[in-house]
Amino acid sequence: MDTGRDRPGRARESFVTVLMGTRVFFERHGAEVDRISAIPGPRGPIERIVIPEGPDDRVSPEDLERVTVTFASGDMNDRPEERLQRKLYGGARRAPHLEWLHAYNVGTDDPIFGELMDKGVVVSNSAGASAEPIGLMLLTNLLTLARNMLHYHRAQHAHEWAPVHRPSAPRDLRGQTVTIVGLGSIGSALASYLRPIGVHVIGVRRRPA
Repeated sequence: MDTGRDRPGRARESFVTVLMGTRVFFERHGAEVDRISAIPGPRGPIERIVIPEGPDDRVSPEDLERVTVTFASGDMNDRPEERLQRKLYGGARRAPHLEWLHAYNVGTDDPIFGELMDKGVVVSNSAGASAEPIGLMLLTNLLTLARNMLHYHRAQHAHEWAPVHRPSAPRDLRGQTVTIVGLGSIGSALASYLRPIGVHVIGVRRRPA
C-alpha cells in the first residue's frame, strides 16, 4: 500500500507509515514490523505509536495527526480496564490521515468500520484466523447436545445419580447427518472435525465453490 498517496485536501509531508497499536502487539510482532520497515519502497519506514495503557490516558492529537495505519489486535479485549479498544477506535475516528485499519476479528459489520470506509479508509479483517477455535467450540456444543450432557450437569449439581436408559438415551453421532449453513472457514473447519467421527456432512453455501 502506498501510504504516501495524498488524498484530496490532505497534504502529506513525507512518505512514512505511522502504525498505531498496543504494547502487546508490538512486543509480539515488533520483529516482523521491523523486517517490513527495512524493505525499500515508496511507503517509507514504519514508525510506531503505542496506545497508552492508563485508563485515563489517550493518544495525543499530535500523534493522531501522524497515524496512517492502525492494527486492532485481539489483546485489546484481555485488559478491559485499560479501555484499549475504545482508545484505538476512537483514535481511528480522529486520525485525519488514517488510510488502513486491520481488525483481528472476522466480521466488519460494526458501525465503526462502515464509518471509516465511508471516509475512504481501507478496512481489512482476519478471515479464517479463528476458524479452528470456533470450530472446536461448535463441535463441543454439538457433543454436549448429542450426549445430553446438560442432564448430567444438572444431576451432578443436585448430587443425584440420574442415568438415562434406552430408548431415551441419545443416539451416537456416527451415522447421523449434520447440515452446515455457511461453508466459510469456520463451517469448513467444523466439517473437517465431524467427518472423522462418522458424521455425514451436508454443506450449504451462498455461491458455488
